[in-house]
Amino acid sequence: MNKIRKFIVICSVFLVVSLSLSSCKSEGNNEINELKNTLSQTQSQLQDKEEDLEETKIKLNELKKEMEKLKIENEKLLSDDSIKEKNIDEATYEYYKQYFKHYSEQEINIKNKLRNQAGVIAALKEGMNTEDIDFMPLYDVDANSMIKYVSSYCIMSKNLELEEKLQELAYNLSLYVFDGLPINVESIKNEGNKKIAYINLKEKYERKGAYYPSPSWANNRFQGSSGGAATITKLVSAFLQPDYDGEWIDGVKFLYEGKDIQFQHVQGLEETIYREIEGKKDVSILEYFPIEKINRKYTGGFENGGYTEVIKEKFENKLLVEHSDTAVKSASVYEIGEDYVKRIYSSGEGYDENKNYFNEKSNLNYTVLKGPLKIGSSWKNNNSVSIITGIDQGMYTKIGYVNALEITTIFKGGVVRDYYVKGIGFVKEEYDRAENDMYILRASELKEYELLEKDDDANK
Repeated sequence: MNKIRKFIVICSVFLVVSLSLSSCKSEGNNEINELKNTLSQTQSQLQDKEEDLEETKIKLNELKKEMEKLKIENEKLLSDDSIKEKNIDEATYEYYKQYFKHYSEQEINIKNKLRNQAGVIAALKEGMNTEDIDFMPLYDVDANSMIKYVSSYCIMSKNLELEEKLQELAYNLSLYVFDGLPINVESIKNEGNKKIAYINLKEKYERKGAYYPSPSWANNRFQGSSGGAATITKLVSAFLQPDYDGEWIDGVKFLYEGKDIQFQHVQGLEETIYREIEGKKDVSILEYFPIEKINRKYTGGFENGGYTEVIKEKFENKLLVEHSDTAVKSASVYEIGEDYVKRIYSSGEGYDENKNYFNEKSNLNYTVLKGPLKIGSSWKNNNSVSIITGIDQGMYTKIGYVNALEITTIFKGGVVRDYYVKGIGFVKEEYDRAENDMYILRASELKEYELLEKDDDANK
């Protein structure tokens, strides 16, 4: 019995062990299968990675080749940029070199212009016989108003031949108005009983590509509506000299580099331009100093409070003028000659309505205006010299746009420019003076006027 029990126990144990082993084997197989699957998946992933790596290697090689190519191109570009940079540096150097040369020339031109004008003033102050001298004005144009004005003068002997005068004029015009651009007098031809001057405008520098370096006729002086109009005015006014009464040319023909001028903004220079003197009316200097009774009010004066001038009376060839400002009243007597106006008496501070100032003894001898009425006419007073520097000079004033006679008076330490208008008289004064190393500009100007009584015998 015991043996049987043992046997049963042993069998049971064996059976349990067998079942356990069988279960372990089954679980082990499952784990092995799982590991096999995992390994298979890993191998598959590894294969994919190897394929990706191969593609990456291929792309990397392509990138390396591209980088090598870019490197070569970049080195080439750097080399080209160096050449370009060198060329730019050379061009910039030439550009500034050209402009430095131009402005150096301009500085010399300005000094020569000042020296020239100082010579004109010295000639007048020393009392040089102006009958032997011609004063030829050069003109400029205000950039804003386009009004022509006298910018400087050429002084030359009347004994020069006509062509010599034109050459002197061309030289000064080039130097002082057109930045040294060459202006050549080619010839004077007789065409239909008229003397026509041929003037050749040439470039100063050789063309650089499509343009001429500045200054240039083609690229500067012939460009723009306003610029072209100003160029025409300066050239034509200078060469035709409309106010000159000596022997002169009848017309002028301008050329550009020896050929007819064909630029849009200077079309006025294409044809021969004639000097218009037919029917020119002789104007007396006295037309700018009316003798009719008139009341004129001005800005400026004592403490800039303004002042008034009234032509009170006329007796024979004399005028009585009352001057009043914020401080005092005074009387002045003017003598009117055939071609002059002189201030011959001043009451100083004080004015007596009942006093006959025409009977007072002269205490002044100051010439205000003097003929003949032409640019360059001059006269001397005690410590100054006055010159007619503009005729029919257009300008804007407080009474509107006027054409004025300009008188420039030079004295020690300053310059006065007075402006007179026909039928009105004195309209404006500009006073330039240097004081204590400072430049001072003072001005007075007519702001309104009223004709009090028309004198029917005024101009008899």
